[in-house]
Amino acid sequence: MPDIKQPMVGSTSANFHEGSRSEYLAQYIFASFGTAVPVPHQEDTGLDLYCTLTERVGQRIWPRAYFSVQVKSNISSWKFNGEESVRWIVEHPLPIFLCVVDKFKSSVQIYHTCPRFYVWSLPPLPESLELVPGDRGVGESVQWRGSNSFSLSAPIVALTLNDMMNEAIMENVKAVLHSWIDVEMDNLNRVRAGVLEFIMPAKYETNVKGYGGTVFQGINYAKPEDIRQSISQFEIPLGWITDQLFKDNDIDGAVRGALLHRYLFKDRLHDRLTSMNHNLGQKLAKTVYNYQAIDEISANLDKELARMKEPNPE
Repeated sequence: MPDIKQPMVGSTSANFHEGSRSEYLAQYIFASFGTAVPVPHQEDTGLDLYCTLTERVGQRIWPRAYFSVQVKSNISSWKFNGEESVRWIVEHPLPIFLCVVDKFKSSVQIYHTCPRFYVWSLPPLPESLELVPGDRGVGESVQWRGSNSFSLSAPIVALTLNDMMNEAIMENVKAVLHSWIDVEMDNLNRVRAGVLEFIMPAKYETNVKGYGGTVFQGINYAKPEDIRQSISQFEIPLGWITDQLFKDNDIDGAVRGALLHRYLFKDRLHDRLTSMNHNLGQKLAKTVYNYQAIDEISANLDKELARMKEPNPE
């Protein structure tokens, strides 16, 4: 009897081939909305497809949104073991969808992966994460069940092979996917900015774009070390906005922006804001040193805040 653990020339693993068939079908579906590039198996680090949603303009199509897909050939959960694996899916820079292909029913179900943002919003990251696909119908926002296993609730999209031949159905599916890409991008922006919060629809329905209210979840009281990343991400846009307000002659806005920048980043020197503060000082007749005007306004504000904090006499 041959040793099945050894590679046999002229054959391949039956299970491996089954998984490949699922990926072929998923690729066909996602290519209907734009482009779908498969990851070679030897390069696979966790995702199977990198895709775009495209829009036709004249005789050309243009990418309008980017996302990635993990394909499974059964309804089993998607597990991440180890903190680095959890960190990988949380910080992956593209929207991620889980696609479950049922070849026997000729059907496909697509799920959001919002629990990755839920665990991000409540540090520290867990050492494991399990995403459990649910049944078609009405879905709900991520719910804490007392463990690191989270239901993905209802699929955002459910299709059969017959549906794939219907142009109107596929256009609706494309719109649904685009709306969920927007949800994922909102959350990815929060991750990049260090904001410990995530959002998603409170309720949604399979194959339906519209939804009602939005749920905001996250940590209530962040530790100083938790907000340090968010503050650092705020430095460059705050400096640029403050400079642009000054150039637009919005002196009131520029002063407020410069006050906050000086408060948060006093020990950091910036050529742009050093020059702006010098020019601002000239406008306010304060020219001894570059930050004189802002420092004097800040000192007066400190005095006023201290006065307001004093207890009122009985």
